Amino acid sequence: MEFCSTGCLVTYAVDPMKYDGNHVDVPDEPIEGAWVVDYTDLDSSGERAGDGTDLINAHEAYFVLDYDTSYGAMGGNPRAFTTNDDAVGYVNSDDDLTVRKL
Repeated sequence: MEFCSTGCLVTYAVDPMKYDGNHVDVPDEPIEGAWVVDYTDLDSSGERAGDGTDLINAHEAYFVLDYDTSYGAMGGNPRAFTTNDDAVGYVNSDDDLTVRKL
């Protein structure tokens, strides 16, 4: 399955039946793997430098939820980073964000 955003992927992982029905058939098989766009490489303005094809394993990624980002309509979705240090560095670069462990 393919999702338009990290937020939709997370919603599917938590509540797959939300996607059952007219538009998407939920597979009978368990989720074997999930990949998300890597935000580790940001340009000088803080936007993702890649073209959206740099994917990382969602099970190994570190996520930052930044509601104030200006990254288009999907801006409020979690951003994925390769390492904890990269995620914490992104949080520390913004005075309005704080680190919370879940």
